[in-house]
Amino acid sequence: MRHPRACTAVASAATVILLLGTALPAAAQQRALDHVDVLQWKTIDDPALSPDGNWLAFVLTPMEGDPALTLKAATGDGPALTVRGTNPAFTSDSRYLVYAVPPPESEVDALKREGKEGDELPKDALAVADIAAVLAGAEAQLTGVRDLGPVESYEVAGEGSWVAYVSVAEDDASDSAESDGAEESPESEAGAEGSGEEASRRENDPDDEKEDGSPLVLLNLATGDETRYEMVADYGFAEEAAVFAFTTSTEDGSGDGAYVVPLDDVTQRAVLEGEGRYEQLALSKDGAQVAFLTNRDDFDADQPEFTLYRAGAPVWQAALLADSGTAGVPDNWWVSEHGDVRFSEGGGLLLFGTAPRPERETEDDTLDEDKVSLDVWNWKDAYLQPMQLVQAEDERKRTYAAAVHLDGAAVVQLGTMDVPDVRFAAESDAGHALGVTDMPYRQLLSWDGRYDDLYAVDLASGQPRRIAEKVGRFGRAAISPAGTHAAWWDGAERHWKVARLDGGGEPLTASAAVPHPVWDELDDRPHNPPPYGSAGWTADDGAFLFYDRYDVWRFEPETGRTVNLTGGAGRTAEIRFRYARTDPELDHIPEGEALWQAFRDTKKQSGFYRGRTDQEAAPAQIVMADKSLRLRGKAKRADRWLVTREDFREFPDLWVTDGAIDDMQRMSDANPQQADYRWGSADIVEWTSNDGVELQGMLFTPDGFDPATEH
Repeated sequence: MRHPRACTAVASAATVILLLGTALPAAAQQRALDHVDVLQWKTIDDPALSPDGNWLAFVLTPMEGDPALTLKAATGDGPALTVRGTNPAFTSDSRYLVYAVPPPESEVDALKREGKEGDELPKDALAVADIAAVLAGAEAQLTGVRDLGPVESYEVAGEGSWVAYVSVAEDDASDSAESDGAEESPESEAGAEGSGEEASRRENDPDDEKEDGSPLVLLNLATGDETRYEMVADYGFAEEAAVFAFTTSTEDGSGDGAYVVPLDDVTQRAVLEGEGRYEQLALSKDGAQVAFLTNRDDFDADQPEFTLYRAGAPVWQAALLADSGTAGVPDNWWVSEHGDVRFSEGGGLLLFGTAPRPERETEDDTLDEDKVSLDVWNWKDAYLQPMQLVQAEDERKRTYAAAVHLDGAAVVQLGTMDVPDVRFAAESDAGHALGVTDMPYRQLLSWDGRYDDLYAVDLASGQPRRIAEKVGRFGRAAISPAGTHAAWWDGAERHWKVARLDGGGEPLTASAAVPHPVWDELDDRPHNPPPYGSAGWTADDGAFLFYDRYDVWRFEPETGRTVNLTGGAGRTAEIRFRYARTDPELDHIPEGEALWQAFRDTKKQSGFYRGRTDQEAAPAQIVMADKSLRLRGKAKRADRWLVTREDFREFPDLWVTDGAIDDMQRMSDANPQQADYRWGSADIVEWTSNDGVELQGMLFTPDGFDPATEH
C-alpha cells in the first residue's frame, strides 16, 4: 500500500517495483486501511513564513471537506488559530494575515444539486487576522479576526499594511431576477444600447461593449480607515512602494478613467479621463510610474484603436507614448490590447505589444442556415489542420513585443512575424533580448520534434542577429539575468552552449572541459538526449552553472574557465548534488556560500550539504537521512526556512529550521489518524539481471509481514 499522498521516488530507469499484497489480520489497536479511509487524508497547501520569520501559516486540505488554515508562531510555542480558509498572505510588516474563506463544501454541494452553477454559487469571503491579537488567546480571537464579506477579488500591498478588495454586490441576484421577469420598452432598450452610429458600431463589435465597474475598498489595516472607489475595472499596488492605481469603467462612459493613489495621503490623482476602455494597467516597481492602454482617443470610430499612455510622479499627468502613427510602429500595425504592458526592472523601458491591424469586417446578410463553414488544408501548411483549429484563437490575439525607451521616448519594434517570441532579461534594462522562432521548423513537429533558431535582439534598434540554428527544445534557451548572454542545450552536440548577445565572438561550448557526460545517459527515447540540467547564472552574469549526473560545474564565459564546484565528490560517493535556491525572489545565484540539495543514488537518501558557487570546495554534510528532504520556503527577511521530510511511513509534515538546517522542529501534524491503521514498509532490494546488469528496486510489504511464514 503506497502512502495516500506520496512516497520517495526511486530515480532509476532500471528500477523494478515488487508488490506483495498478502493480507494479514489487523492488530487489536489498529485496522487495515480501506478506500473510504483515504478520504480523511489531507495535503499541506500554501505554506508561508511571515517576512520577519516569526509566524507560520499553512492550509490542510482534505480530499473531501473544508480546508483548515492554521496560523501559529514559527517557534511552535503558544496558541494557534485554526479556521476555514485558503490562500494565506502576510503583509510586508508581518502584522496581519489576509486569507480567503471558502463557503462550506456541504452548502456548495447542496446548491449544485439544485442546479446552481457559476456565478449562482457563493463566492469566497475575505478575512484579516491581527496576528498578535489572535495568538494572544482564545478570547482575543473573537476580536482579532475581521470578516470583510464575500469578494470578487482582492490584493495585498507589497509594502505596508494595505489590502484592496472588490465586494460581491448584495443586490446582484435580485437585480438579475427582476430583469429576467420584466419586459423592457423600446425606449429603455435603445437607451441601454445607445443610438445611431454608436449603437450600430457596438452591435457589430461586441468586444467594445462597456459595463459598469465594481465598488472597491482600499483598507488601511493598521488604522482601520477605508476609502471607497466606484466603478473600478482593474487595480493594483506597486511592488516596492506605497502606491495604488486603478481604472474605472461605466456603461455610459461618463466615469471612465485611470487614477493613482499615493498611500501616504490617500489622495486620488486623475491620470487620464474620458469615455473609452482602459486596459493593461501597470505600475513600475518603485511606484514612480504608471502606464496603460486606452481607446479613449478613438472610441467613436468604426474600428477604435488603442493608445499607450504613461504618467510619472509627482504630477501624474498622462502622456501619449505610442499609437499606430508613432515612429517605430510598423506600417499597418497598431497597439494591441492583448499585449501585456509592464515596466522593466529599472523602469527605463516600457514594454507593450503590437499586431497587424485586422481587416474590417464586412456586413453579411446571409442567413445562418445558408452559411457554409469550410476548413481548407494544404500539405504545405506549417501545422496540421487540427492543431491550426486548436490554436486559432491564440493566433487571432497574437501580439509582438515592442518597447519605449523612456529616456528619449523612442519606440522600437522587437518581435516580428519571422521572430515572434522575444524573451527579456530579469534586469530588462539590458541592451539585448533573446529572440526565438520555430517558423522554419514547424512542419518537423509532425514527425521529428520541436526546434528553434535563436537571435540576439538589440533593444536600441530592434535588429535581430542569429546566434544559433535548429536548437532542440530540451534545456529551453534562456537569457541571463543581466541580459549579456544566452545559454541553451545543443542536443546534437550533447553540450551546453553560451553566447554573448552583443556580438562578441562565436558561441562557446560551456561543457567542453567536463570529462563526463552532461546528458542523461539513461534516457532511451528516439531523439537527442536531454541534459542533466542547469542552475542558472551567478551575479552580473559572471558564470553559468550546470550539472553532470552527480556534480555541479561552473563555466565563466569571459575567461573560458571551467570549475567542478563540488570537486568530484558527487561522483566518488554517488551523490547527486544540485543547487538549492533558498531565495526564490533572486533572479541570480549569489557568489560565495551555497546550499546543495543531495540525493544518494544507491541508498536513496537525501539531505543537504554546504558548498560554494565561486570556487571548488568539498561539500560539507549538514544532514543526510533515509528520507526525502526538500525546502518548502524561506522567510523574506530572516534566516528561517521551511523543510519537509518523508518516507514510506512518514507524511511530509512541515518542519522549521534556521540556516543550520540540522536542528529542525516539527510544525504540523496533518494526518494523526495514520496511527490508527496498519502500515507497510518499503525496502531497497538489489539483484543482477540475466544480462549482468546490476539493478535496484523497492520491495513493499504489509505491516508484520514474515517471509518465513508467508507464501
